[in-house]
Amino acid sequence: LGVAPAAGQYSASSSGLLECAAQLLARATDAPARAVVRCLDVLLLLARHDPSVLRRAELELGFRFGGGAAAAPLSALVARLVVEIDDEGPMRQGQELLVILLDPSTMDEAERDAFLSAAYARGGCMALIFDDVIATPGGGGGGHTRTDAARIAVLLSLLAPAMCAHGFYGSRAGLEPSLWARVAELAASPSTEVRGAAVRFAREMLKSLPACANRVAGSPLLPNLVRHLAARISKRSSLMDSAALALLEDAVGSPALEPIR
Repeated sequence: LGVAPAAGQYSASSSGLLECAAQLLARATDAPARAVVRCLDVLLLLARHDPSVLRRAELELGFRFGGGAAAAPLSALVARLVVEIDDEGPMRQGQELLVILLDPSTMDEAERDAFLSAAYARGGCMALIFDDVIATPGGGGGGHTRTDAARIAVLLSLLAPAMCAHGFYGSRAGLEPSLWARVAELAASPSTEVRGAAVRFAREMLKSLPACANRVAGSPLLPNLVRHLAARISKRSSLMDSAALALLEDAVGSPALEPIR
């Protein structure tokens, strides 16, 4: 596939390669880890060469792979893998694949509208990621396992750049009050990895979608960060402290973020 692009496109769409990949991804949590890794290797090879091969396959097959209740868009199966699997290797592979598939700079206008509409619809890859961030247990006084923390960091790092680049779809999702209530909760997590991911998410969103400032103003995110920094005045500065300070400086210095001052 890597050395014969045209043949690779034909094989991907016509020989059942993607159907086989989808069937494996639909049961990824129970499948042999090596098989899942190799499946994602093949999909990444295709996506790096031409992500439209995979996006068009979804569009042309009515957004569904597999049969019965497990039938879903390929991108949604990858998102489901990321939110369910406990192995960080495939989780990171799935993250990379979704980043490529969700990049609007590699889509023409018709493909962008169709693919993003499906991605944000119920059961689509962005909707699954969004819902999992909202629903993941822990935060505040609760804890996260190491895998939970890694997953939350992966999901937030997927959400922010995607929503910032997806125009109307991303803006609408970014203004959901439940999202910002959850980000504020995650910013108070006992896990440094989760706290840092939440702060980086907030900063990226506010820079690209300043309309989110109204939602941040209605959440405890910034008060939580101020309390965090106040509690660490006499301690050595961390990357989390630097990220929190940068976010607060953005809030003070940007006229577009006036609602959260």
